[in-house]
Amino acid sequence: MKKIGAFSTGFIIVVCIAAFLYFHIGKAASDTSYLSYEFENCLYFDSLSTEDKDIYRMFYDLVMHKDEKGYARRVTLGRFVYAAKKDDYLNVYHAMVQDHPEFFFLDGIEERSLEVRGIETGFFSVLSFRLGPGRADENEMIAKFERAADDFLKCIDLTKTDPEIELQIHDKLIDTVMYDYDLEKKDLEECDLGHTAYGALVADSNGLRNRAVCDGYAKAFQYLLQRAGICAAYVSGEATCESTSLSEQGSHAWNIVGLDDGWYEVDCCWDDINPPPDDADDVFYSAIKYEPQYYKATHHWYNRTTQQMKDLPADNGAAIRVQQGSTFYELDRCKRSTHVRKKSADGEETGLYDFMNMYLPEADGVKYRIE
Repeated sequence: MKKIGAFSTGFIIVVCIAAFLYFHIGKAASDTSYLSYEFENCLYFDSLSTEDKDIYRMFYDLVMHKDEKGYARRVTLGRFVYAAKKDDYLNVYHAMVQDHPEFFFLDGIEERSLEVRGIETGFFSVLSFRLGPGRADENEMIAKFERAADDFLKCIDLTKTDPEIELQIHDKLIDTVMYDYDLEKKDLEECDLGHTAYGALVADSNGLRNRAVCDGYAKAFQYLLQRAGICAAYVSGEATCESTSLSEQGSHAWNIVGLDDGWYEVDCCWDDINPPPDDADDVFYSAIKYEPQYYKATHHWYNRTTQQMKDLPADNGAAIRVQQGSTFYELDRCKRSTHVRKKSADGEETGLYDFMNMYLPEADGVKYRIE
């Protein structure tokens, strides 16, 4: 009987492993049709290398086939290539999600997660990516979200210039959304729709309409601008203010927006003036909208440069003072503040924040600043 050499035996073992992966890791699409996806006004996609754009398209393709049971994408890499790229794959996945706030079901609900399965051999590594199961009402929620965005944009004059459209969307958004004080009290790790564009445009996980915290505001603003043909991205970081009336000091989220002369930073959440739930002065909050200082106060963190946002001085002209009968009210929110983009913590394996912020441009536009 003819002997089989050690190399041949190893080769047969590798083939067997590959066959096992093909039939047991999951039904993986083998065509390259996903490479035809193109994206407009997606900052991360535009900034990635050609290779990473293909990875991005692969993850986007998973979302496009999310309702197909067992649908997966498989990648075969040389073992040493895998060791160098494994974190990049997950970073690119997060970049894809951040470019698409309409995929609220990927970052606001625990059930719909990215599943990665694979095996390493002495020769290569095979990875299989698929999306976990979603909520039973996921597609109904997606339809509600799209209807809400459509209704919102019906009130926006899209024939105007981009800066005028941006301002319309900003002003309508802060009139529409209420800050979700109940969610602010919860653990930051808790998944809630108030952290997504869905919370801002539809409802949070408790069913409270148009309720969101800072990241919900930022994702809704980004999505609405994208729908209007304007490039915008989500920025995560740390923010502080000498005013005690602002929520979410510390970890915070806001936006960067691309206009014809450059980039601008915008914080819709802090521009919004909402009474806390235990504040009974409804008359005051209704009256201040007619004060000249109100416009300044609700555009204090609007269209700023990155350097300005890092150390924004107080604006005494934005302090609102109203007298109702014998009662004197004052609201002074626009005190000295800072917004600094987040960096990965020491020892963090993926370096996700460093990866994401690497592609965020500095905001240096001044033409459309509001004084």
